[in-house]
Amino acid sequence: MVVEQGITELLQMFTQAQQIAPPEIADDMATARNSLATLAAALVEVEWSLLDLEPAILDSFIAAGDASGTDTDQFNFEVCGIGDDPSANPDGDSEADNLPLEGTRNEEIEADLVAAGLTEDEARCIIAKIGDDDPDAMTEDAVLLMFLECGVSVDRLAQLSG
Repeated sequence: MVVEQGITELLQMFTQAQQIAPPEIADDMATARNSLATLAAALVEVEWSLLDLEPAILDSFIAAGDASGTDTDQFNFEVCGIGDDPSANPDGDSEADNLPLEGTRNEEIEADLVAAGLTEDEARCIIAKIGDDDPDAMTEDAVLLMFLECGVSVDRLAQLSG
């Protein structure tokens, strides 16, 4: 629900921004808005689960955002006096931004959990529970309860923790 609401609100904002964008960045705003609309359509297909989204779709969205964002940031800096000079860090990427994924985020998380010592069923249960909860509401107690509900005992958690 949080992802759907956020993307829907962003799409509305980008649509409005595209309508009032100055000519210098009108194409960039259209690119950003269209890219976001494509992402939203892909998210509908996976019931708004970012974790189930194919990495290539997200990568395409990020690339379009990087391309249009650089020009928009430059315009905002030079013409409007807003933000930092984007030419000071033209790449803007960290090394971690460029690591390829082997599958969906869910598949990556499942593989990591299994590599950490959980069974595939336990890993899938935890992923399902993470997808159901608001990430901001995940307290230590909530995480512990989630593991317990997925059949991972406190003793086993201690063993897995080392």
